[in-house]
Amino acid sequence: MSTVTNNIITMVEEFRNATVANRSELDQITLNGRRKVWENVAQAALISQEIIKPANKDDYHAALLAHGMPAPVDGKKVNPYTLVVKLLYGEWKDDQANVFQPNRSAEKYACVFRYFAKRRGQFDTVELIVREIELFYRIVPLHP
Repeated sequence: MSTVTNNIITMVEEFRNATVANRSELDQITLNGRRKVWENVAQAALISQEIIKPANKDDYHAALLAHGMPAPVDGKKVNPYTLVVKLLYGEWKDDQANVFQPNRSAEKYACVFRYFAKRRGQFDTVELIVREIELFYRIVPLHP
């Protein structure tokens, strides 16, 4: 380590020391943030199951059409939740041209939605889904 002392080195060292001192608090903030994301995904997973119910087929197809997306093709082997994710997490980008843009980073949730839909009897509440996600990620402290 350098023995040179200047304002930058002092600021960096103070920041690092404060970060280490507050690490557990920062870890808890990170963990709480993740839980909020997981709660959102859990809510969306439950909503997605309602959306693709056969009784809602006409409304679902109309919603897709209103958002500029084609209806799913019956019998085609694709994840049925992909379009649902686009509806739930996409957003209107240009009010003038009515451009709906899916959120590409949310597409991974289609697999999560299908996982919980296949286990519908086990995971029918947000709390149960969040607990399963936590177990999947094996929540451990971020820093030993």
